[in-house]
Amino acid sequence: MRYLLLIALFVFSLYAVDLKDILNNTSSKSGYLKAKEYELLSIGEDIDSIKSLYSPSLNFVASVDFNSPKNLTTPGRVMSLSILLNYKLYDSGKRENEIYANRLQKIAKEFGLKALKRSLSIKVVNLYYGYFKAISNKSAIVAREKEIKAQITRVKKLIDANLATKVEIDRLEATLAQSRYALDSINLSIKSFKERLKAVSHLNFKNLKYSSFKEPKISLSTNENILKLRAKANALNYNSKAIEALSKPQVDLKYRYSRLKYKKVVPNRVFDLPNHTSKLSLQGALRVYDGGVINHKSQSIKYQKLALLARANELRREQIRDFKLAKLKLKTLKSSIKSAKMALKASKSSYRDIKKKYSAGLVDYTVYIDSLTQLTISKAQYKEALYNLEVAKALVYYYGGKNLKGYIKWENWF
Repeated sequence: MRYLLLIALFVFSLYAVDLKDILNNTSSKSGYLKAKEYELLSIGEDIDSIKSLYSPSLNFVASVDFNSPKNLTTPGRVMSLSILLNYKLYDSGKRENEIYANRLQKIAKEFGLKALKRSLSIKVVNLYYGYFKAISNKSAIVAREKEIKAQITRVKKLIDANLATKVEIDRLEATLAQSRYALDSINLSIKSFKERLKAVSHLNFKNLKYSSFKEPKISLSTNENILKLRAKANALNYNSKAIEALSKPQVDLKYRYSRLKYKKVVPNRVFDLPNHTSKLSLQGALRVYDGGVINHKSQSIKYQKLALLARANELRREQIRDFKLAKLKLKTLKSSIKSAKMALKASKSSYRDIKKKYSAGLVDYTVYIDSLTQLTISKAQYKEALYNLEVAKALVYYYGGKNLKGYIKWENWF
C-alpha cells in the first residue's frame, strides 16, 4: 500500500507545478516584462546613437543650380558633386553628460523591470495561496457532507424501525442541499484561481504542488522603485549639465571638396572657371546671450530632479513602515494559528460528544447541525490561517526588498 501511495504521488507530481515553477515561468513569459526588456534595448540603442552622433560624419551632396542672368563668372547652369566631412572637436562636455544621463536612465529601467517582477511575484503568491484556501474550504465542506449523508442513512434505518420521523430526513437533506450550493461556489473559486495562475504564468498545468516560505530572518534592502527614482534623478542632473554646455564654447572642424561642371557659359579668353573647390574650416562658437532660455531649462530640470528625490524619500519611509507592519502581521498570524488550532481541537471534541448525544436522541437536529457547522468552520479557519501565514512571510520578503523565489522551501513529497 505504501508503494502504491508513493507511485501515485510521483505520477501526480509529473502533472503538477509548485510556486517556484509558476514564478520562474512568469518571469520568462510575461508580456509586461517583455515590454520592459524591449524598452531596455531601446535605451541601449539611444546611448549608441549619441556616441555615433559625435563621430565624424561623411556626406555626399549632388546639386544643380540654374542662374539667371548669366555672365562671365556666373554660368547659366552649375552641376556639382561634393564630399562633406564634419567633426565636433569640443562641446564643453555635452556628449559625455548626455551619455551618462542615458546610462542612468537605462539603470532606472532595469530597476523598474525588477520592481515589476517582484510585483507580479506577490500577485502570484496571493493567487497561489488563494487556491489552497479554496481547496481547504472544499475539503471541510466535503467532510461535512459525508457526515450528513451518514446521518441520513442512520435516520432512514430508524424510520424503518418506527423510531424517527421523515421530518428529520427532510431537515438533513435541506442542509445537504445548502452544502452542495456552497460546494459549487467554491469549485468556481478554485477554477478561477487556477485559470488566473495559468494566465499570469503562461503555464498549462493540471495540479498544483504545495510550497511554503522559509522563516523570514532578513534585514531591509532598498526596493527597486526607490532605486529607480534615484537613478532618474541622477540622470536629470547630467541632463542639466548637458544643457548648460550649450552656453559654453563649441568647436567644429569642417571640410568640403566639390567637383564642378558648367553649362551655358559665357566665353571668356582671360580666365576659366575652376572645375573643383576645396574648403577647410575651423569654427568656434560661444553663446553670449539667449534671453535666459538655457538657464531656465536647466533650472526646470533641477526642480524635476528634486521632485524625484522627494518621492524617493517618501517611498523609503513607506517601505520602512510597511516592512515593520509586515513583520508585526506575521507575528500576529502566528498567534492566530495557535488560537485556531485550539478552536479546532475544541470543535472536534464538542462535535464527537454532540454526535453521540444526537445519535442517542438526547439533543435535537439544530444542536447537531450547529456543532457540525462549527467544526467545518474551525477546520477551514485553521487551514486559512496557515495559508495566510505563508502570504505574510512573502509580504515580509516583498517589503524587505527581497526576491521571493530565493526564499521558497524545497518540499520533500516522499
